[in-house]
Amino acid sequence: MQGNSLIKEARKRALDVLHNCITPHGFRASALAAGYPQIWARDSMIVSLGATTTGDPDLLAASRASLETMSTHQSSRGLIHLNVNPDTGYVSTENAGGTDSNLWYILGHFLYQQASSDS
Repeated sequence: MQGNSLIKEARKRALDVLHNCITPHGFRASALAAGYPQIWARDSMIVSLGATTTGDPDLLAASRASLETMSTHQSSRGLIHLNVNPDTGYVSTENAGGTDSNLWYILGHFLYQQASSDS
């Protein structure tokens, strides 16, 4: 029985962290005030992998908001930037290893569509 209660406690704490990462612009990469204020394409979509399975309407809305933030700042050539700082509007592409934002963006749209009634 103790294993079951540990799993329930871990789930509760994980959901608390996710809720603390919610902003009107989507999921921040950190729940800490001094952490990352940006909405990161990869991080927010990985969070959405789990968030869309919870049935929690606030987490689902944050997944959508993350997608909308990335869409709003998409380049004229279709590039989804690595991250967007919603406080300043600054978009970043400055990470030589970060080439997967578009892939995560597409996967995020699929996950969101599967979990919501939006078309």
